[in-house]
Amino acid sequence: MSAAFPASARRQAGLSLLIGLLLVMLALALWWGLSLREQARLKDLLANEAAFLTAAIEAEVRGSLPTFQRMALRWERGSGTPAAEFAADAADHLADMPGIQAIEWVDRDYVVRWVVPLKGNENVRGRRLVHSEARRKAVNQAVRTMKPAMSSPVELVQGGLGLLVYFPLRAAGQFDGFIVAVVRLEPFLASALSHDRHHDLKRYFQLEVLIDGQRVIQQPGWVDSPYGNFQTEAATTIMGHEFSVRLRPTAAFIAAHASRLPEFMVLAGLTLSLLLSLIVHLLQKSLSEARSLSRAKLALENSIAERHQTEQQLAATLARMDLATRAGGIGLWTWDIASGSLSWNEQMYALFGLPTDLQPTYDTWRAAVHPDDLAATEDLLQRASRGQAIFNDEFRIRRPDGTLRYLTAAARMERDGSGRPIRMNGINWDITEWRLTEQALKESEEKFRVLTESSPTAVMMYQDDRWIYANPAAEALTGYSRAELRDQFFWEFIAPEDQPRIREIGAQRQSGQSTLNNYDIRIVTKNGEIKWVNITGATAHPGGRPAGILSIIDMTPRRAAEQALRSSEEQVRLLLNSTGEAIYGIDLQGCCTFANPACLRLTGYSDIQQLLGRNMHDLIHHSFADGSPMPVEVCRIFKAYREGARMHVDDEVLWRADGSSFPAEYWSYPQLRDGQVVGAVVTFIDISERRATEAALVRERQRLGYILEGTNVGTWEWNVQTGETVFNLFSGRRRSVSAAVNKVTRSATVKHDIEAAEEQVEAVQADLVNLQEELKAQTEAITANWEKALGDLEEVAIKPRRTDIQIALFALAWAPHWQIVYQEGAVTQTQTVPAF
Repeated sequence: MSAAFPASARRQAGLSLLIGLLLVMLALALWWGLSLREQARLKDLLANEAAFLTAAIEAEVRGSLPTFQRMALRWERGSGTPAAEFAADAADHLADMPGIQAIEWVDRDYVVRWVVPLKGNENVRGRRLVHSEARRKAVNQAVRTMKPAMSSPVELVQGGLGLLVYFPLRAAGQFDGFIVAVVRLEPFLASALSHDRHHDLKRYFQLEVLIDGQRVIQQPGWVDSPYGNFQTEAATTIMGHEFSVRLRPTAAFIAAHASRLPEFMVLAGLTLSLLLSLIVHLLQKSLSEARSLSRAKLALENSIAERHQTEQQLAATLARMDLATRAGGIGLWTWDIASGSLSWNEQMYALFGLPTDLQPTYDTWRAAVHPDDLAATEDLLQRASRGQAIFNDEFRIRRPDGTLRYLTAAARMERDGSGRPIRMNGINWDITEWRLTEQALKESEEKFRVLTESSPTAVMMYQDDRWIYANPAAEALTGYSRAELRDQFFWEFIAPEDQPRIREIGAQRQSGQSTLNNYDIRIVTKNGEIKWVNITGATAHPGGRPAGILSIIDMTPRRAAEQALRSSEEQVRLLLNSTGEAIYGIDLQGCCTFANPACLRLTGYSDIQQLLGRNMHDLIHHSFADGSPMPVEVCRIFKAYREGARMHVDDEVLWRADGSSFPAEYWSYPQLRDGQVVGAVVTFIDISERRATEAALVRERQRLGYILEGTNVGTWEWNVQTGETVFNLFSGRRRSVSAAVNKVTRSATVKHDIEAAEEQVEAVQADLVNLQEELKAQTEAITANWEKALGDLEEVAIKPRRTDIQIALFALAWAPHWQIVYQEGAVTQTQTVPAF
């Protein structure tokens, strides 16, 4: 074994294998690096495609908004739009906008009145918009801001996922409902994505679209895609909602765009490793066999080996340089000054947009440079050739297709032994994107300045506890000029009580931490006045250092209004809770909007939540006294707001929660807002005792008639409400009676009885005159007190900060009653009846 493979041969073989393994590892490392770079390139392509699709969706949405805004503007200018004109206009728009299923008009009570097209959407008309959380949230936003608002994805009444876009309307300066665009997501997104620059989108990509995190489109095969690690996502915010597009490549995309360079490089590396290992082995073998040759031959062989190694290093260096220029988009050029010819690499042709078979010259370069930059660039080039300057310049070029690009150039001059320039070697790279970004940044800064200077909201910026900017509205709010604010510390602006909290928030914001963006604090103005303000904060980095930007709204008037509102609400609550009469309110659908404790007590309900939002006719007024159903069409309570009339009824019954009924007297008054009926307020009382008393009085009158019948005694009745006095005369047998006159005793003669009766009638008439005068005086006193109470009423306009509170109408009234005291035998009875 040792004879067949001597130690020198084993050493030679081991070295060759070691070199081969090292070269194989280098080739694999290069392949791995190129593979990662290729994956990153493919992901960049996917990211660009996703961003393009997201922009296409945003453009489709925003491109549709002006159409509906024009319809809303036409409505506002004409204080409404006729139904026929609305339908014709909507039909024209529907024909031009794929994915728009319907255009609706919703009135100020959120009820759909018109829908175009009506066919297929019949069940939408007459529905309320706020029957789901997503719809209610968008409606409230549109009403609060009076700007278009869009809902999250909702299940459409007609079926399928869709979006609802609300365009608030005004008529005569008042809110007049909405124009609603009903968007069916599948055809709408299909139309938006059809504008993609690739005609084979479905072949190259698998697509998923989400809105506010909710998946609305997912192509088949998405879940089972083997290229999930290439998934990329782009998102944009449209009208407060996040639209996201996720892409995964297909096998066709990978095949069309993947580079074979990694496989080629690993194959070349393995081949080169094998060849080099073989060469090393052969070289070692030849060196071993040639040790006996002369030193001259050995030196020659060493020289050949060194030259070969130098060539390899040069080739490797050139390869690395080519990779670097390709990756960085850098063009290499050489200018032969004597001949004027240019030598370009492939990237230079790409930068100038010229075909690679063109032989460039100095005139080629000169014709591409923008005329406004040519003189300065040529002057610098000539001075660099004379050794008077270094050629490092920026200029614009015009490509053959007309596009304008910004380039940066750097070069060095080569000279001969006498110092004469012979050639110039240089590089070019494209800085167009950087320049355009810089221009866009300047335009954005100018827009910010114009916006803040004209904004009615105070905008201020501070850095290192010093004010660095304040707009005119901030000057008006604080009383300080801009110059005074720049000399003032930030903390001198904040009330001492709020400084600890604001120090913590400000430190978190300037350090880049997440913190509150909106809060209320007190500030101190120049004249020492304390004002409540609402601050919305954000972080910027002017000069590369963090700074706080504050949007400030004066909340002092609103705070006072909120306090007044709370006091008013408390007074209303106390009044409703303390009154003995039952009171409740209903909306246009007959549903309960409020009820006081007396209403719960009389109807037998224990919790107001059992009434709120439920139809009061179905709960307490569903049947007549005999138990037969009462249709809502004949309900006199509902007539109060349907006909705008006031109703007073005392011949019906109301029903309790346990199914029992009681006779009731009720008053129903329509509730008006801006001249329009929005509901009704109903007051009722239980008149069971009154009915029992009336029945007892009827029986007593009958009994009295029987007693007086046959006597020669007259009786009289006085109607307290009308002031009418009625006298009756009975004939027949005289008896002793007890009523409104003193006891009549039977006398010896009829004449004596008649005279006594006449005297008693005269006394009663005198008492009647006195009673009428007393009644008139008390009535005038009650009227005077009522007029004084009306004069004490004051209307207070309140603008609550909370926009979800709406007080439609509140009224306080009292109903006078007569208290009648009469004697029944030895017992004094008291009866209370309404005065009218």
